[in-house]
Formats: sequence, structure tokens, C-alpha cells
Amino acid sequence: MLESSFWQGLLSVDPKDVSSSDVLRDCCDGKVFVSNTFFQENPSCFKLVLYQDAFEVVNPLGSAKKKHKVLAVYFSLLNISPHARSNVDHMQLVLLCREKDFKDFGHDKVFSELLTDLKILEENGIMMADKTVVKGALYCIAGDNLGSHCIGGFTENFSSSVYLCRYCLLTRTDFQGADPAVCGPQRTPENYRSATEHLEREDVSEVHGVKFRSVFNSLQNFDVCTPGMPPCLGHDVFEGVLSYDLAVYLRYFINTKKWFTYTHLNRRIKQFKYKGTDASSKPCEVSPKALKLGGQAVQNWNLLRLLPLIIGDKVQNPQ
Repeated sequence: MLESSFWQGLLSVDPKDVSSSDVLRDCCDGKVFVSNTFFQENPSCFKLVLYQDAFEVVNPLGSAKKKHKVLAVYFSLLNISPHARSNVDHMQLVLLCREKDFKDFGHDKVFSELLTDLKILEENGIMMADKTVVKGALYCIAGDNLGSHCIGGFTENFSSSVYLCRYCLLTRTDFQGADPAVCGPQRTPENYRSATEHLEREDVSEVHGVKFRSVFNSLQNFDVCTPGMPPCLGHDVFEGVLSYDLAVYLRYFINTKKWFTYTHLNRRIKQFKYKGTDASSKPCEVSPKALKLGGQAVQNWNLLRLLPLIIGDKVQNPQ
């Protein structure tokens, strides 16, 4: 694969040539990438993104629930242009492990081979077909919030933990008693390291929401608090904020403005002529009694995008 002209062309592109200081178009425009000295000193290196998630291979509602749950880790490359990188064909499987075995054997053993390969890549690199050596480094680890907290060594009980954020040191009391948009002191590699050193010295289960030092922090050019574990837009936005806010807006349009009814809205959602990939992820019907939308992330995203086409003619005072 690395011998193909396709890959040779990708590696010859300097991110500085396609980046812009005032426009955020891709990961290479962000502060995390720009502040990474390895990527700046090796512009043609491999820039890896790991993605982890756990899934059920049997009925998740039956008696075998969680019995056969599997943790999967994939990787993609930021060297690929964004429009091509969104295609799942470019995601490669790294490892599979039963979640039960993952909990029994621990992070060190499960990720040991992967970490060995990553260290070789960032220290020695890979020899290409033209005899040049190309190094690489881990840019980030993507995943849902529960998986990211697990990999990063943070507390995973979001309903009761004092510290519930992997980006800042905001406490639950401050979050519930103030503006929900308030942020605490930012987590940094320094205070993360201080917390893990405290854990090693004292007999405590967690310090400032940190339970253990992530094994991925053994890499030279990656840290979970740079931040190295981005938020999950699918869960946080499309199944989170959007699902509640859009339900509120629709309730206002229907109950207050009287522009249409839930029956009329759901009929239009059902009869709308979906095309392409939208046809396989049609939005769900909206329940009059539900506080949030009931669809999955891509279904809620499609409803948000297509809503002006579905009910736009019913809006009577667009000003």
C-alpha cells in the first residue's frame, strides 16, 4: 500500500501549504497540531488517528448482554484529505479484544503490541519504496465519552463523579450551581502528571478525576491532556444538545405558533423524498410527549439539515 503513487502523493503534501491561520478546515489548522513539535519538524510524517469503540456481537437486550461485547480499535491517517478520510474504507482494524478480557488483563497487556508499533514508528519510522524513511506519531484517540475516559484514565461514572470532565477541573457542584457553560481550570500534561504521581504515593482511588496514568502517555509525542482525546460530536451534539433543543423548537412551532401539528410533521418526515445516503438514515418520527428526539446521531443530523425543506413552507413569519 505504501508503495503506491497515491500514498507518495499524500506524503509529499506539506500541511502548511493547505492550512490557513484564520480558517479552520481540518485538524492541521488546530492548536493541538500546530503546537506539536514532532509534526512541525516532520511535515511529511504519518499522522495517525486511533478510533476505539465497544460493540455487541449478539442481541444486546437478551440474556447474553455484555457477555460477548468486543472492544475494537481502528486507525486512519490525517495525511488523507478530509473528504476521502470520511470514507470507512480508509479505516483499518488494529485490534479486537473481548471487553471482559480487557477488564481482566488491563490496559498494559492489551495495548502493549500497539504501543510497541507506535514507538517504533515515531522513533525509527518506516522505509518506503524509494528507500526514504518516514516517521509517524499519534495525533489523537477518538471515541465516545465513556471509552475516552476509560483509555485516558479518567473517572467513568458521569452521574456521581466529583470531576466529570476530561478537559477541565470543573467540579459537579460548580457545574450544577452556576452557568452550565462555565469551565474550570484546564487540564494540562503537568497537572495530569501531578495527579498520577499523587496516586502512586497515596492509597487513593482517584485524584481530581484521574484514576491511573494512561498507557498512551508513554509515547514521546502524545498526551491525553494536550488534549489528545477529542469530544464525540455524535453523542454530545446530535444525540445530546441537538436532540433536546430541536425538540423544544418543534414544540414551540406546534403548540405556540400553531404552524402545523405533530401528525402533519411526521407525515412529511415519512413522505419526504430522501436521496443517497440520507435514504438509509431517515429521521425518526417526533413524539409529542418526548423531551428529546428519538433518533440516532445521523438521523437527528439529517432532520436538522432537511427540516427547512420539510416544513419551510409552513413558516409564516420568517423575519
